[in-house]
Amino acid sequence: MILTILFAFILLIGISLFVAVVGSAFLRRHSTRVSSSRPVSVQGTDFGVRSRRGVEQRGDLSTRYRREFEQRVRPSGKLDMQKEPSYFPVSEGEYLYRKPREAGGEGKWFLVTVVVLIIVIFSFYFGIRGYQSLALEPRLFFCEDVDFARLKPINTSDTFTRGNVTIFVRSRKALEMDKARVDIYRINTQGLSLYATKELPVKPEWTSFSFKALFDELGTYTVMVYGVGDQLINQENINIVPDSYAFMPVSR
Repeated sequence: MILTILFAFILLIGISLFVAVVGSAFLRRHSTRVSSSRPVSVQGTDFGVRSRRGVEQRGDLSTRYRREFEQRVRPSGKLDMQKEPSYFPVSEGEYLYRKPREAGGEGKWFLVTVVVLIIVIFSFYFGIRGYQSLALEPRLFFCEDVDFARLKPINTSDTFTRGNVTIFVRSRKALEMDKARVDIYRINTQGLSLYATKELPVKPEWTSFSFKALFDELGTYTVMVYGVGDQLINQENINIVPDSYAFMPVSR
């Protein structure tokens, strides 16, 4: 049981990481397309506008850039220092230096995608487990004894040696029935053969009850508990093994 849960956990982590990588790559590609399609305005000399026409004037780079910038800026009306200057459109053949993308953006998208996918997958997984647990109410336990103070089974297992086994039925709410029927079938090569049957008195306000069953033959048995109108409440299998086998309780 523990290995199954561990394998399912590793499988879910692997699937979530795979989907996260694919989603991160898609978001990165989409973000690149959007950023490359946006119009870029030329503001200040930080972008370094270059013209395809050669600059014949001598001087250092700062002087040439300043001259190109002054040629491209045409003030409209009175000079107003509070307003942005108007710019000529970029002519054919000219290109702009783009501001490099900030580092760490890809890692942020990847981390967010992984966290969201893990939350969604685990919420779905535990939701299904919770639904199955509620659907199997009341629950059926095979145990050595019952702690009636806390209404918990003691040393639960699905494997016992020959002798009396305590069968404990527990529900989250009142059972709302006045009797219960228990049918025990032995599983063999021919199918199911009736091993024992018994009716038990139950009070409607009870949330649990227990009884003992004698298994004096080796094999695998199916215990079925019925409620009102012969409606099946729950069923579980139990294995009866030779006395030389060690009793190994499992948690439920």
